[in-house]
Amino acid sequence: MLETYSEKTLRKLKEIAGLISGETKVPNFKDAMKAKRALEGKLTGEGTVNMRYAKDVLIALEYAENKKYPFSQNTMLFDIENGQYHGFLAYH
Repeated sequence: MLETYSEKTLRKLKEIAGLISGETKVPNFKDAMKAKRALEGKLTGEGTVNMRYAKDVLIALEYAENKKYPFSQNTMLFDIENGQYHGFLAYH
C-alpha cells in the first residue's frame, strides 16, 4: 500500500494531515498496522512509528487521491509525487 511512495511523499502526506478539516474516514486497526510496518521500513532516521502517525498518513493519502488542482486536473497526490505541489488551499 505505502511501499510504492517515496519517503518525501510520505512525509508531505503527514504534513498535510494536520491541515485537513471536516469529516474524515478513520482507517481501521488492520490497515493502520500495515501502514505502520510499511512506514517503519520506509522512513529513515526514525525509531518506531506510532499508530497516530500511520493513521494520519492514511487519512492524508485518501484526501490527496481525491483532491484535484483546478487548472491541470492532477490530483494532489500526483503533484506531490512529481514535485509540483501548489499548496494545500489550491486543491478542490
